[in-house]
Amino acid sequence: MTAVDPSVAAEPKKPAQFFCFRPKVLVVVAVLAVVVAAAMIAISLILIKKHHDHTEKSLTPEEASRELAMQDAQLLARLRLAPYDSCRSLARSLQLYPGSNYGEHVSLSSRYDTGYQPVMLMEPEIMMMALDSAGSSGGATRAAGSSKSADSYSSTNVQVKGIDESDIVKNDGAFIYSVGGSQLVIVRAYPSDERGVVSRTSLRADGVSKRAEVFAAEEALLDADTLLIFSAAQVTHAPTSRRVAAVIAQAWNVTDRAAPRLLAASTIEGSLVTSRLIGGFAYVAISSAAHLSHSPAPMPTDEDVMPLVWHPSILGDAAPVTACDDVSYISDVQPRSLVTLASIALTDPAHAPGTLVSRKTLATGSSWREAAVFASANSVYVATYNSEWKCEPADGSISGCGADEWWCIDRRRLRHTSSWWREECSYSVATYIVAFTVEAGAITQRARGAVPGYLLSQWALDEHAGHLRVAYTRPQGISLSSGARTAQTDNAVDVLAIDDLRLVGRVRGLGQGERIYAMRFIGSRGYMVTFREVDPLYTLDFDEPTKPRVLGELKIPGYSDYLHPIDATTLLGVGKAGNDAGAIRGVKLALFDLSDVFKPSVKGEIELGGSDSHTAVSDDHKALLFDPKSSLLVIPITERVGWQDVKPSGESACEQPPTFHGAKVFTLDEAGFSLRAAIEHSPHRSHTKAFPEGGECACGGCCASTPCASAMIRRSLYIGDDLYTISDGEVRATSLTSFTTGEWGAPLLEREVLVREGACSLEDVPLSWQRVAASGKDIYCNGLYSPCRPADWALRDRECSSNGRRSFEALLNCAVAPCGNMTCVEEVRYNPCSLWF
Repeated sequence: MTAVDPSVAAEPKKPAQFFCFRPKVLVVVAVLAVVVAAAMIAISLILIKKHHDHTEKSLTPEEASRELAMQDAQLLARLRLAPYDSCRSLARSLQLYPGSNYGEHVSLSSRYDTGYQPVMLMEPEIMMMALDSAGSSGGATRAAGSSKSADSYSSTNVQVKGIDESDIVKNDGAFIYSVGGSQLVIVRAYPSDERGVVSRTSLRADGVSKRAEVFAAEEALLDADTLLIFSAAQVTHAPTSRRVAAVIAQAWNVTDRAAPRLLAASTIEGSLVTSRLIGGFAYVAISSAAHLSHSPAPMPTDEDVMPLVWHPSILGDAAPVTACDDVSYISDVQPRSLVTLASIALTDPAHAPGTLVSRKTLATGSSWREAAVFASANSVYVATYNSEWKCEPADGSISGCGADEWWCIDRRRLRHTSSWWREECSYSVATYIVAFTVEAGAITQRARGAVPGYLLSQWALDEHAGHLRVAYTRPQGISLSSGARTAQTDNAVDVLAIDDLRLVGRVRGLGQGERIYAMRFIGSRGYMVTFREVDPLYTLDFDEPTKPRVLGELKIPGYSDYLHPIDATTLLGVGKAGNDAGAIRGVKLALFDLSDVFKPSVKGEIELGGSDSHTAVSDDHKALLFDPKSSLLVIPITERVGWQDVKPSGESACEQPPTFHGAKVFTLDEAGFSLRAAIEHSPHRSHTKAFPEGGECACGGCCASTPCASAMIRRSLYIGDDLYTISDGEVRATSLTSFTTGEWGAPLLEREVLVREGACSLEDVPLSWQRVAASGKDIYCNGLYSPCRPADWALRDRECSSNGRRSFEALLNCAVAPCGNMTCVEEVRYNPCSLWF
């Protein structure tokens, strides 16, 4: 599949406008249209000829390979990691390429994007409230009991053994810790006769969280009896009245599970990328933007430009996350955003839990492609993407730029060039990697490197035997020195020395014309999946780091987008089934036999659902549970038909609710997959079927195929002889001896508005949480959870439904205009599939 740079996106369609014209005007308009059309055709022919003149240059594969090798050598030769010399230089570089890293808006994880959130205004005689019903069934807490743990229990599915990754659920063999919204819920899971919810704790417990306009827990790390919770928030910097997106890191002591105690809290401006637990410290990567619009000229200070940090509380003074001259950049990178790597103590005896110990900040390229982070026992690697056009002006004149201000030079060159097809413009793509040594909370920059392409995710990186392996896709259209461009995509793995990230080996030419869909390194071997029409699985050998090689290849329809080792000779692939023409069908689970690495084969596979089916494992490896001792495999899945599937009923795909919405439990054997249980958390598989009276959904129409968000099983784990499946709304236990479902269950997270009570107002009158929730998706329609938009703004340029249910203003203000016929009441009935508002 051809890679497309998404930085160039189509503008959204606007509603059609209709006008009335007189006949004479129509004639004039028609003549003008013909003239304009003829001119446009002539211009297009000229442009096509210019483009053809430019692209007619062609090279043999050998010639192109030699040119690419030369360009790669030049890329590595130019690499330099250095600090800015001043805030002025930092601000100037970022002002020229500001990217799209919004400093104010809070971008929440996908669990909070529940799709459609219809609510229905009820008549007074039949109205009911659902807000107080969330904890009514099984919601009462019980004593925590003993702290004895089961002999065997699972942990988060991580990339590197012994390096824990933050997640929405943690467990210690006795208790389950779940975070969401502003809630921490602790559940006693072992022993089974003591099961129950032991505490529900509000995370809005200190100055920072109480004052945050938006607050939503994202992930947590557990180390002994310290739970570190990361939440996304929008906070206000009081001296400037500037609202910023921030990450709030709260350290909780959970020794007493019935009454967790907040120990410390730190707030860092930006958005959470990921975090790792290494030796009693959390290493946290946060993406942020500089304060460009608030930078005075000509000599801005650290306080003017840098993102802010509050420690230990928002009530204290904010300080720059670091000094401008401590921010590092890599030469040739067009800086668009910042990434900060910070360390927070959890169980280190030299620091109190929650202490913000160290932090380092980088100026990075892409602001839309998230940084990939890989961690080993003593290193953290941060890989950031950069794509750029470089254009040489015809007259060669460059003025007004410092000798080392590469960003200024490139920008002026771009302004001298009016057309992207000019031969003096070149396009390049690279991922830049910075290696940090981490020890006892200290963070030290060690090396920098680069690969000439883009990375799939963290799975594209791996450290082994003194080397870092990096898998990447080089897109088509890359400019060559001869004037030609690469004709198709190419995939490769580079081997870099970990001490200085110099290139020592490379294997390339895999899946030409395709891109990487999945990557897994296991010891000295690597496994890569590429895809366009069929799924080639490549087996790679890295025994000789200077001479990596392809051992074998297997081509089958469909693709895998997650790979997981089962045993020494078996690999699990999770992805989509397909046919030889590249058409995609349902979710596919495949077992690859690697006993002969030169001839890998499939020894078992199963297809689940229609073409619109989806498993969260494809996007988030932490959603998968596999226990090698019992060969237990648990896959969350929603099975749905797609538009191309045959539907005997004649209904469209939109009209058909999911056929399954939960988790499927398998055991693996020589025959392949044996289904042992199918677990669902709600009788409501469909969002709209759960709430048929809800009418139209905010921000778009509703389909019966939309899955119920609160019932989506997001994690599964086992403790002793019980399997626990966890959705936002519920936790359930299933016996692993009998696979009997429904043995025990309890409500988990409660329905909640994510904005602070009183933070939203209409005509300067604060709105209650209930009224904010009643606005449904309208208040968050931009997808960035920037709350409290004026009602008339939410309505402007939007079409109201005939019954007025999409009227934001009517819902909040009981107004009859502009949609009319809206009955206003004080209470609403909520869709049971929606938890977050």
